[in-house]
Amino acid sequence: MNAPEGLAIRTLADGSVGFDALVSPGAPRSVVRGVHGGALKMAVNAPPERGKANEAAVELVAGLLGVAVSRVSVVSGLRSRRKRFRVTGVRAGELAARLVAPPGR
Repeated sequence: MNAPEGLAIRTLADGSVGFDALVSPGAPRSVVRGVHGGALKMAVNAPPERGKANEAAVELVAGLLGVAVSRVSVVSGLRSRRKRFRVTGVRAGELAARLVAPPGR
């Protein structure tokens, strides 16, 4: 994965961090493809129906960051390709570092 240069990461009022993502459902496998327009660009291997793509995107982000799925949520864009994520228990600097060098890669 390329380093996410230009990824816009925000620290929210409650101490969690947020970032935007462009999610493409129905891919052969779930992967991060880089950054586009300040948003993390990812593809997920789930269809865009009944929240399956959102669930796959949350699982991908949690896996990349090495955190529990319960710490990652989609806070807006549930029916859109452009989504806003919120992650608890990780600081903005940690989030950026883990996206640059995910565990085990």
